[in-house]
Amino acid sequence: MVNLYRDFGTGAQTLLASVAETALLDAVTALLGPSNITVSLVYTDTPPAGTHSYTLTVTPTTLLGVGVTMTANYRALSAVVGT
Repeated sequence: MVNLYRDFGTGAQTLLASVAETALLDAVTALLGPSNITVSLVYTDTPPAGTHSYTLTVTPTTLLGVGVTMTANYRALSAVVGT
């Protein structure tokens, strides 16, 4: 699950968008090496006046299997701001 928030962790926290991606890997593939899953999220925001922060949270789903680990990484959050 990938979530995009405005003003994360504050009283004004707003969830703007969510993307859930499901990928099935067989046990052998999962044990042999890294598998990458790419998720894209596009959202246009019109925030109220003031300063705002944007946060992406990445939460991996539970992976059932022995000796298999999962990590979540995200590369960047790009923003275009208009006045």
